[in-house]
Amino acid sequence: MNDGKEIQIEKLFIFDPVYGRTINDIVITQSHARDREFQKLIVLIELPKMKLDQRATLDTIVQHAVKAFDSSRHFTPEQVLESILESLNLLLPELAPKRSTDWLASLNILVAISERGQVHFSQLGDMQALLAQDNAMTPVTEPTAPLNPLKLFSHITSGLLDPGNTLVLSTSRLLEYVSEEKVKRIVTQYPPIVAIGELEKLLAEVPSYIGFAAVVIKFTTDRDDLTSRPITVASVPATSRSAHDDDIQPQPALAHQPERARRKRQYGQRRSFSAIGILRIVLHQLRILGELFFSGVRMTVKMIVRVVRAIFSATVRQDEERTVVDSTMRTFKTFNERFRTLPRISRGTLIILVGIIFIMLHVLIFKNQDQQTKRADDVFNETLRAVATFRKSVDNAVIYNDERSADRILMQIQQLLQSAAPLNKEQEDQLAQYLDETERDLNKVRHINSIAEPFVYADLTTLNAPLNTIAFAGNALVVGSNHGIYRVENGQPSLLANIDVTIVSLLVSDGTTYALTAAGELYRLSGSSAVTFGFTRHTDNAAITDAVIYGRNLYVLDSTRGALFKYNGSNQSMGAGSVWLDDPEVLKNATRLAVDGNVYITTNEGSIHKFFRGSRDPFDYHEFNPPLGARTRMYTSQKSNLIYLLDPDNRRVALLDKQGLIKDQFTSPKFDDLISLAANESEHTIAVLNGHTIYVLAINQ
Repeated sequence: MNDGKEIQIEKLFIFDPVYGRTINDIVITQSHARDREFQKLIVLIELPKMKLDQRATLDTIVQHAVKAFDSSRHFTPEQVLESILESLNLLLPELAPKRSTDWLASLNILVAISERGQVHFSQLGDMQALLAQDNAMTPVTEPTAPLNPLKLFSHITSGLLDPGNTLVLSTSRLLEYVSEEKVKRIVTQYPPIVAIGELEKLLAEVPSYIGFAAVVIKFTTDRDDLTSRPITVASVPATSRSAHDDDIQPQPALAHQPERARRKRQYGQRRSFSAIGILRIVLHQLRILGELFFSGVRMTVKMIVRVVRAIFSATVRQDEERTVVDSTMRTFKTFNERFRTLPRISRGTLIILVGIIFIMLHVLIFKNQDQQTKRADDVFNETLRAVATFRKSVDNAVIYNDERSADRILMQIQQLLQSAAPLNKEQEDQLAQYLDETERDLNKVRHINSIAEPFVYADLTTLNAPLNTIAFAGNALVVGSNHGIYRVENGQPSLLANIDVTIVSLLVSDGTTYALTAAGELYRLSGSSAVTFGFTRHTDNAAITDAVIYGRNLYVLDSTRGALFKYNGSNQSMGAGSVWLDDPEVLKNATRLAVDGNVYITTNEGSIHKFFRGSRDPFDYHEFNPPLGARTRMYTSQKSNLIYLLDPDNRRVALLDKQGLIKDQFTSPKFDDLISLAANESEHTIAVLNGHTIYVLAINQ
């Protein structure tokens, strides 16, 4: 029920997913709750383009806002908006990379609730709200407050639109390219759907890297039901609106023009059969029919309003329901009496007139549907044309071996296709074909190889002990467990050293194999036995995250301390350890270590960092999609040009060259319990420990 009133909402969205300097989006959704059926959520969002996947971040913010809107237990739009803002105030600092205030300061977000002419909104960053009324354009946005990471959305602006008023919500760049006067003229003169088209024409020549996001909201009503109501725009703290009701500041309002009083009509008694007289009779009949018709429309609307209010309002008592019924019956009786008093020709003319209007309405409805269908079809075809253009860029990137650029553009194509809305089976099939082609191209540039049945080198279930690590000692495969070390040849295990402690890492250097235990003890394998090798930990409570022997030197990663220690080795022991790298920003989140002269460190955020001589060395590598998991293990050597990565979270083994290019990725449904990997570069193979099974993969170098 809307009492004859209507809120028209249309959006302007111009965004280039490839060349745009920002990532933009607009979401307009209606509540499905019965007691909030007229509430609509509007979200405008603009994020800066970064190396991180901002599209995923944007989607997270939008989905969070929509979920908070749908799940809100409040009824009033102000309270619903407050609950959404409180939720976003908690979410956004968590999404910021390393809790960066610079990232938070770069966000531009506007969240609004619309309900029957009421609009309540709050903005973060550089957003605009403009009210078109009385032939003027008035800013109603709150001044930007100093950034508070604990309460990013701090104020709510509220307003009640008068009929004919228009509210424009937009990102800041709109008025940089279209004058305020033009915006006012367009949104005032045209309905929102036409106004959006006119704005798009004016912005057609703007460079593609500049994005625009705006929403036009206009309030309309039946002329006979207009009442003069002021619009007030108020600003209150989002967390405690009631405490600041006295601070509400009224803004200029659009005053309604009173309905023009009807002139009294005096009809003479003299009949004339002249041309002028006949014309007067016709006009007289048309006036009567018009009055009766619009009177019937008004009475019908009022009747429907009363019936619906009686049905859906929980506050209507039984006696009020009876009043509604009686009023409805009186309305029908009055209309019937007036209709029966009309001459027969007038009644016939009225029926014909109603029929014509009915037909015209159907024609207009069908025409509007056709226009909407054509518009949707144009949008779909434009999406496919944009995809074709982007594919040319992909082909060029592949020609020049720029796989990272090809990957980025293909991801944009995929997002563009996923946002397309097919209208029929033919377009659905066409879209599915494009998506399949894009997926195949992505797998190609990412060098993804899916293996249904990888080669089983050994089944070690007979050992009856958890297996923790593997390594190649020459061409022999060595496995560490909770109860000893085993050699695996021709798929068969044999006990190499009986050490009744948990082996967490096997370290091979210059043909010598070392075993590191969970207790921080170091053993050196000699023949069929293991002897203790002198090793004194840097602190008694050190937590060894990972360790590598390079040359004769032992490198120990301690993520608890946030440092990397180096021990100078000899034939008899490891010397006293010293801090080789102290970088808590990285090392506190470090998970694994690899050394080839450079030091490579993985973190639980899925990133790889490179260090040389104790300092960070930029490592611009082709980022994985999906990103590396928190449990990723890593291996390399001085002689190899590859970095081997074991990613249990994504069931894959990846090869990255030291220039940062992805060389191969192996995935398999069998990789359900990845533990460790070892590379035999002389044989061009990788051994993968998965539970109690060892798989062997062939690689091309």
